[in-house]
Amino acid sequence: MEESRRLGGASSRVLLLCVTLFLTVGWVNSDVTPEVLRENTYNRHHPDGGHRWKRKAVWHRRTNSCYRYISKKMPWGDAETFCQKLTPGSHLASAHNKEDAAYLTRFAFLRSHFHHGYWLGASDLYRKRHFQWTDGTPIDFKNWHPGEPFSSGGKEHCVCSNYKGQGLWGVLSCMKKFAFICKVRKPRKGKPFCRK
Repeated sequence: MEESRRLGGASSRVLLLCVTLFLTVGWVNSDVTPEVLRENTYNRHHPDGGHRWKRKAVWHRRTNSCYRYISKKMPWGDAETFCQKLTPGSHLASAHNKEDAAYLTRFAFLRSHFHHGYWLGASDLYRKRHFQWTDGTPIDFKNWHPGEPFSSGGKEHCVCSNYKGQGLWGVLSCMKKFAFICKVRKPRKGKPFCRK
């Protein structure tokens, strides 16, 4: 009896040690830090959350714009509508130079940990073979995969990034479902609150 108590106590101590080590080491490569646990809620169905603990809705600042990655996969039109509902002036992300395109690719990778395709805010839905950004800015930079944008013979209309290569753009059916990045020009006052 005495020996089983000693073993039980030792087992409890070993278990406690394992849990402590896991918690200490496990935070290093996880987005679930003690700070996140204290300040956030678990939402299994929110498009930003998936099935993990996530920070509250956070916009990330770069120059004069704020960005937000949405991991829930949606058709292009639903993704654009989702961005517009987040905050006034928000649309699917646009890229106007090589640095913008590289930032979006890196931003998506850091949030998904893979180079999956994601929607950008360009399409030729309004005028065939004439691509436009949904935020109204001109398309003054292109990062097409070789053979794009008209490889489908005009049957596909919405632009995604990481198409057959890291950071390259392609045109796909707007009904395909991808994650996406929303972008809004940083307002002087009010939401969204951007973090560096």
